[in-house]
Amino acid sequence: DERQLAVCAPAYRYRFGAPSHPSELAGHRCIGWRRAPKVAPYRWEFAENGKEFSVAVASEITTNDMGLMTKLAIAGAGITFGMEESFRPSID
Repeated sequence: DERQLAVCAPAYRYRFGAPSHPSELAGHRCIGWRRAPKVAPYRWEFAENGKEFSVAVASEITTNDMGLMTKLAIAGAGITFGMEESFRPSID
């Protein structure tokens, strides 16, 4: 089972802090992803105490390009969410 992660750059954490719980994402700059322009943005899904829940974030930036989404997060533009394998090269 591939994990999904909410990630941001150290520069973003330094300037804005990091949410301690997904419910705090509403107060942060988020970078969203959608497959196509008229498709709803991807919902951010989490698990807590064995229960799954999703968070609809109001993204300041939304793209359909995963590479761009990752680059924006690395540059400190905001918090993004996706598959761990997509972010692994930047995290290690």
